[in-house]
Amino acid sequence: MNYGTKASADPVRQPRLYNGFLGIGLVWSRFAVPDHAVYGATVLFLGFVLIAAAWGAFSSGNKGILVKQGLPAFLAAAVLAV
Repeated sequence: MNYGTKASADPVRQPRLYNGFLGIGLVWSRFAVPDHAVYGATVLFLGFVLIAAAWGAFSSGNKGILVKQGLPAFLAAAVLAV
């Protein structure tokens, strides 16, 4: 599929937008969700981060993405599990 040069001109724009949405989701899960659902909502958004990191590493062939984006989410999930 050819997206053209304009869509691929700024390869940093897409991850920033994606990270912004995930950050908003984590803030929402902490402050806007009822108290009994905070844990589940936080784990859901951390899961989104882990899946997106795995997909980014797979689709780009850059395994560093898995460490850069997936490791912080994994560590946060591990802290929540304790």
